[in-house]
Amino acid sequence: MFGRFITQLLYITCLSAAHPIVIDGLWDDWQEVPVAVTDPEGDYNYDDWAELKITNDDEFIFFKISLHSEETLLQDWNNFFLYIDADRDSLTGHPFRGLGAELTWHFGYRMGQYFEQDGIIDLWQNDITLRQAPTVTSTEFEIAIARDSFVLSDPDSIAVIFSSFYDTGDYMPDNWEGIIYHMDTTVVGPVAPISLEKTGTRLVTYNTHYTGILEPDRQPYFERILQALEPDIIALQEHSEWNEIGDIISSWFPEDTWYQGYTFRDLVVLSKYPIINQANLINSERTMCALLQTDDPINPYLLILNSHFSCCDNDDDRQEQVDELVQVLREWRLNDNGPFDLPEGTPMFHVGDFN
Repeated sequence: MFGRFITQLLYITCLSAAHPIVIDGLWDDWQEVPVAVTDPEGDYNYDDWAELKITNDDEFIFFKISLHSEETLLQDWNNFFLYIDADRDSLTGHPFRGLGAELTWHFGYRMGQYFEQDGIIDLWQNDITLRQAPTVTSTEFEIAIARDSFVLSDPDSIAVIFSSFYDTGDYMPDNWEGIIYHMDTTVVGPVAPISLEKTGTRLVTYNTHYTGILEPDRQPYFERILQALEPDIIALQEHSEWNEIGDIISSWFPEDTWYQGYTFRDLVVLSKYPIINQANLINSERTMCALLQTDDPINPYLLILNSHFSCCDNDDDRQEQVDELVQVLREWRLNDNGPFDLPEGTPMFHVGDFN
C-alpha cells in the first residue's frame, strides 16, 4: 500500500519544461524531455500504455506517448482518448476521473469535442491545429496541439489523462485528477530549417486534392511551394484534367522546358526530361508510369511509377492493387512482358499517395 501511494504522488507531480520539438516521427528532440508518467506493463490486456512525456514551446503543447503493447496506427484502429482540463476546474467541462475536461479527443475517429458552458461543440483536427507522427504503425507517437486554440485558450497549466479504450481501458496516469503540467514561458528558439539546396535530380510528388492546383485561391500556394522546391519531375495525384496543367507549370518555370504526360484517371507526370513512353499499369488505373530520357550518361532513362491507391478503410482493394502492381513489375522485369520496351538497367522510382 505504501509503495502504491508513493507511485501516485509521483504521477501527480506538477511538471514544466520547454523544448523545441518537431513533429516528424523522430525522437532525438525528445531526449531532454523528462518522463511525466511511467505506466506499469501488463495492467491492461489490450492497448497498454508505457510512458508519457509533455513539453511545450511558444505555440504548441507536445505529448509523446508510448505503448507496451503491439504496434498500431494513431489515426485509426484504436479507441485512444485524450482528456485535457484547460482551466483546472473539475466543475466545468466533461467530468472524467476528477477532471473537468474542456477537450476530449478520439484519435481513432480523428475528431473530438469541446465542452463549454453553453453546450458541446464537435471538433476536427484543424480546430486544435493537431499534428501527429508517425502516420504508420508504431508503439511511439508524438502529438502537438495549439496552445491558443479556442478550445484551450492558451492556459497557464493543464491536467491530462490518456485512456486506451474510451472511458475505460488503461489510463495514463492511473490516478484520478491526471497529470498536471505548467506551461514553461521560456522562449524556445526556432528550429533550424531543412536545407532545400538542390543536388542531382529532384522529384516532387503531390496530392492536389480534387485538382486543387487549378483553384484560383489555392494556386498561389502551389506555385510558392513548387518554386521553392525546384523540381525536375512532378508527379501529381487527384489531378483529373489535362488541358491546363502543362501551361501552369511552364508559367511557373519560364526558363525551363516542361513535358506533360497523359492524365491517367487522376495521375499525371510532368518533367523537364522528355517523356518517351507512358502507360497505365493496373486494372483500377490507380498506377501509371512514365519513361523519361535524361541527360545523365550513366542513367539515361528513368521510369516513374505514380500511384494513388484506394484510401481509408478499403484495405482489401488497396492490397489487391499493390499485389497486381508487383505482379506487373515482376513480369516486366523478368520476362520483358510490359506495356512497352524498358531499357535494361533503368532505375524505377515509385511515388504517389499510397494511403
